[in-house]
Amino acid sequence: MSASPRPDFTPIRKRFAARLELRLITICEHFVGLESEPRYRFVDALMREFHSLAGTAGTLGFDEISRAAAAAESICLRMMRRGRYDRRLDVAMLERRITEIGGYISAIG
Repeated sequence: MSASPRPDFTPIRKRFAARLELRLITICEHFVGLESEPRYRFVDALMREFHSLAGTAGTLGFDEISRAAAAAESICLRMMRRGRYDRRLDVAMLERRITEIGGYISAIG
């Protein structure tokens, strides 16, 4: 029995790549909110953005973006579970991941 042909994700990958800059802007807006006003709504919003980005990027073969977004999501999840966060350490770790994601997006663009 032969395997079914794999779908061609090229058009979807192109659309996804074209929208990555906007997704990064949204992530940065939530991050700035987190830095200026330590509220968990920003952590939750970031966690959702990273979760969505990790899943979609992974599905479409953008593995580096997927891994970095999943790592950032884990940081947010850990912050939520603890019920508190270290603004210096946790925010610095998130900033590192956001910068990493931005570098991957720049390389695509």
